[in-house]
Amino acid sequence: DGNNFVRTMKRLAADGVNPDVVNDQHGRLTFTSEIARAIAYLVDHNAPFGTYNVTNSGDVVSWFDIAREVFILNGHDADRVKPITAAEFADRNVSDERPIAPRPRNSALSLGKLRATGFEPGDWRSSMLNHVNE
Repeated sequence: DGNNFVRTMKRLAADGVNPDVVNDQHGRLTFTSEIARAIAYLVDHNAPFGTYNVTNSGDVVSWFDIAREVFILNGHDADRVKPITAAEFADRNVSDERPIAPRPRNSALSLGKLRATGFEPGDWRSSMLNHVNE
């Protein structure tokens, strides 16, 4: 429940809003269902103790790319989504009450250690499609 990037883009598309979305920060979406599936797998398979990166698999893309896909999946024109840099976004949205949190340019986590246990993360596009259709 609650807001997340996919739900927000879905709502903006439906409301006729043409958002400016950051195109210079890259990563993969991570759905809670995938985190839960990975945790269950690690526990059930007695995976070695340690820290594991868990995200969905798939190609690394920008928030702009993800927003365009959400628009398309909901039957809207992806060209309504306009690219903006993180710096431009921060300049437009800076506030003394809610400063913009710094984000890395590349937040794609390595899934090598997780995959070494035999777990294969699901592709973020498949998970997003399921999420959009909920």
